[in-house]
Amino acid sequence: MTIPQTLKKRRDFLRLNKAGKAVRFAFICRYGHSNRAGQQTSCRLGVTASKKIGNAVHRNRAKRRLREAMRLHHHLLIESNVDINMIARPAVLHVAFDRLATDVKNVFLDISKAST
Repeated sequence: MTIPQTLKKRRDFLRLNKAGKAVRFAFICRYGHSNRAGQQTSCRLGVTASKKIGNAVHRNRAKRRLREAMRLHHHLLIESNVDINMIARPAVLHVAFDRLATDVKNVFLDISKAST
């Protein structure tokens, strides 16, 4: 499986927030929605940290931790046309990385179950 592409355009994030389904986990909230049909099957991932997390240093640290956990477990995603936005919750900064990685793993398993 190839490495998932990243969501970068504002319109993609807005579409996910408007049409996507929110599922909350312990340290993250995820929005997921199928992306445009007719394209190659690919999963696109995005990471968001709001100002509730803290200043820019804390937000960037939260996003780095989430990206690393996603990198470790992206092999669990099956090929599907889905866009996923992971939104960091404030506890993401204070939790052990193993627990955060387990939460991301559960998100990916939930997505793979739903898409089969």
